[in-house]
Amino acid sequence: MAQGIRPGIGTDSVICGSGDLFSQMRLALQHQRAMDSLPVHAEGRAPLEIELSVRDALGWATTNGAAIMGLDSKIGSLTPGKKADVIAVRPRWDLVRSSHPQASVVLQTQAADVDTVLVNGEFRKRGGALVGHDLAALRAKANAALDNIERAAASLHHFSTRELADFVGQAERGASVNYAQAYQTTT
Repeated sequence: MAQGIRPGIGTDSVICGSGDLFSQMRLALQHQRAMDSLPVHAEGRAPLEIELSVRDALGWATTNGAAIMGLDSKIGSLTPGKKADVIAVRPRWDLVRSSHPQASVVLQTQAADVDTVLVNGEFRKRGGALVGHDLAALRAKANAALDNIERAAASLHHFSTRELADFVGQAERGASVNYAQAYQTTT
């Protein structure tokens, strides 16, 4: 960001973490805050200022994400003429109202707290329930697919720790080369 980039948040894999954007906003915000605080901690002091706010994290998941995909003229903000993609959350721990709703969304909300979803102005979830879908049938299909995956996985070769270490090492070396090539500048 110091170089003028606008970070965005998206998910494409749930192999090693949650695929919901609430978790991703939290993780990105906490990670960057920790990185920003390293120099202060290295001097043996506690940081007295936090530069990044929860509003920044919300922007990463909304307006910035849309801009990165080249869709900011269609989505990413509640603006007349754009598609009406909206979520509304209802915290399950409804003990007291939030004193800082934006912070509550970024720092406390989970996917299970999503009460309402509108996609292009049409309800897809309302009152915490999917609209227009037979959830029991979808769950049965998903469980059948999982059964097939588990049966297929049971017949696969089980790799030794050494084989896995070799594979990961090759993947890391390949990724390093690819990243290095991607960031080379031409003169």
